Amino acid sequence: GSPGTCCFCCWRCPRFSAQEVAGKKVGDWPRQHRDRVQIKPQRIRLPQHPYHPPEVGRGPEALGTNVSGFLLLSTLWVPFFWIFPRFILSLLPASPFLLTFPTLPLPTAFQGPTSYHAIQISSFINSSWAQTQGSGWLGDVQIHGWDSAANRAVFLKPWSKGNFSDEEVTELEELIQVYLNGFVLEVQDHASEFQMELKPEAWLSAGPSPGPGHLLLVCHVSGFYPKPVWVMWMRGEQEQPGTQRGDVLPHADGTWYLRVTLDVAAWEAAGLSCRVRHSSLGGQDMVLYWGNPISIGLILLAIIVPFLILLIGLLLWFLKRWSYQSIS
Repeated sequence: GSPGTCCFCCWRCPRFSAQEVAGKKVGDWPRQHRDRVQIKPQRIRLPQHPYHPPEVGRGPEALGTNVSGFLLLSTLWVPFFWIFPRFILSLLPASPFLLTFPTLPLPTAFQGPTSYHAIQISSFINSSWAQTQGSGWLGDVQIHGWDSAANRAVFLKPWSKGNFSDEEVTELEELIQVYLNGFVLEVQDHASEFQMELKPEAWLSAGPSPGPGHLLLVCHVSGFYPKPVWVMWMRGEQEQPGTQRGDVLPHADGTWYLRVTLDVAAWEAAGLSCRVRHSSLGGQDMVLYWGNPISIGLILLAIIVPFLILLIGLLLWFLKRWSYQSIS
C-alpha cells in the first residue's frame, strides 16, 4: 500500500562547446547533424539481472551492478523523461548512460550550470491497481508533468516543449507509457520480495538488580522483519503496566532487535511471561515464561492424585469393616 519513489538527477550545463560521445565531438553542431546523433547500444551499460548469471568472458565494465528487474526498468525511465528538454544533457561519470541531445533556448535565469530532476511516484494499492505520477524539475522549477489518466505529458512552461514537433511528443509519450506498463508489471511480479517477513527469535534474561529484593526481567526479541512488533510482559492475560520498551535497533542484515524490561519484586516474578506479536507469526503469539511455567497437566495431577489416594483409603476401610462384620 506504500508508494514507491524513483528519483533521477543529473548535473549539466545548457550549452557545451564540446562533449565526447563515442569518440566524436558534438555540441554546437548544426541541427541537421545533431539530430542524427543516436544512442548507440554499446554506449549503454544496463545492470545485470540477479537471476541471470554473468556471461563468461565479459568484463565487469559490461555487467554493472546486480539489481532486481524493476530497478532495471527504472533506469530506462531516464532517457525517456530526459528527452523532454532540448538541451545538451551530460550524466555523471558514475552513471551507466552517456547521452547527448540538442540544445534548448532557456530563459536568462537558467543560463549557467543547473540540474534537471525527473521524479516518478508509483502507488500500488493492491495486486491489480496502480497509479503513477511524474514530474520534471529544472532546478527548483517544475517544467514537466505526467497525466496518468490521459497518458500525456504536461508542459508547464511556454518553452518546456522546446522545438519538439507534435509527432515527436506523441512518440515520446508512447515510449513512456511502454515503460510505465512494464514497470508496474515488474513490481507486481516481485511483490513478494517487498513483503518479506522473518520470524523473531526471543529469549529471557535477568538484568542488573534495580534494588534489594527486586529483579529486572529482560525480554530480547531479535532478527524480525518488518519493523513493527508488539512485545509486552504479561501475567496471564493482564498486561503489566511497568513494562519498559527500548528502541527498535537495526541489525547489519536489515532485521531488527528490541529489548523490553520489567522491574518486579522477586516474589512476584513467578507466573510472568513475555508475549511477542509480529506479522510473521501468522496471528499466533510467541510466549516465553519466566522460570518454569506451571502446566495444566501438573495442576490436574495435583488434584487427581490426592483424590485417588482418598478414594483408595475409603475403599480399603470399607472392605476391612465389611470383613469384620462377616466374621461376627
